[in-house]
Amino acid sequence: MDGFHPSHVPAIYNLSLEYAVYDDWHASVPGPTMVNRAYAASATSNGMGFNDPARELVGLPQKTMFEQLLDMGLDYRVYFQQFPSVLQHKGLRRHLRKFRQLRKFYEDAAKGDLPEFTWLEPGYFDGLGFSATDQHPDHDVSAGDDLIRRVYNAVRAGPKWESTALVITYDEHGGFFDHKPPPQPAPSPDGIPSTEPPFEFDRLGVRIPTVIVSPLIPRGTVVHATQGEGEFEHSSIISTVVHKIFKAAEGKPEPTYLTERDKWASTFEDVFSLAKPRSDCPSEAPAVESHRVRFPGLLPPLDGKMPVSDLQAELIQVAASLEIEDLCGVEEDIMLGRKKHENEGEAGEWIMMRVEECLGMKLERE
Repeated sequence: MDGFHPSHVPAIYNLSLEYAVYDDWHASVPGPTMVNRAYAASATSNGMGFNDPARELVGLPQKTMFEQLLDMGLDYRVYFQQFPSVLQHKGLRRHLRKFRQLRKFYEDAAKGDLPEFTWLEPGYFDGLGFSATDQHPDHDVSAGDDLIRRVYNAVRAGPKWESTALVITYDEHGGFFDHKPPPQPAPSPDGIPSTEPPFEFDRLGVRIPTVIVSPLIPRGTVVHATQGEGEFEHSSIISTVVHKIFKAAEGKPEPTYLTERDKWASTFEDVFSLAKPRSDCPSEAPAVESHRVRFPGLLPPLDGKMPVSDLQAELIQVAASLEIEDLCGVEEDIMLGRKKHENEGEAGEWIMMRVEECLGMKLERE
């Protein structure tokens, strides 16, 4: 087993030194992308044990933290590059006006026009002349590191820097090895088991990289396992944001826990331990040289001709759901997943066109 040298991913490496890195943050499930993302948004996958395109097409029915925030009288916004995977949650399809392309995030951060909670998603498709930024194989990891750099720089230069925390994490581990076994047991969130594969959702996945950025965090902070009952995992985001950082607006009810999992998960509000913001925070994160430039021939060319991956096919399913539910008035014979699309470039263009038509916005291809 090996990893990237710090010079290959200088943005996240330097942010891990300047702020807080967690060495015992786990995936919520020893499973794939969309399942773990469901936990980050709703503290459960509603019994979905694998990336199930049929269920993602219909939409996961459970309540999310986004709806909790609205109930509390607070606001949220989702920024994305090509398509927001969080639309696998059916309830969020009723709030499409809260979605903006990521380029708008940089403008909004500069103006201080950010809501209480912001959810950022990378790009999932290589296109003609531009790289995906999700760091998913076989995409350029340096492009994802550059995305982290740009997001940090925008927040750091914005007027809300001193009251902003940036959580950088990964949905799952991308491999099967860890010398430290996942802690167990973990509580089943809602008692709904998976039948394919059989799983009770009673243990966590292996550790994943997580860095938290804030001027209220001492430089060089390393956060280890908690001493209490819970563990750091994706549901910790919900537990902390909804129950520790924010309070309901006047006249609005305080939230209850979504599931047993966010009730159990450790919270990270203690990491913001300084009485006043630091004055020595880096004004910018370091830039990275593209791996396509640095290592010619290592990665496939940006011609959009790579085959559609399993994850990309699932995102196409979710995008198709917007049409099937008549949320955007597009009439088209929908042939789902990779059967419709010959390659990654074609699939990425199709999914961005769906977003443009459904959300009424023009997306930049970047």
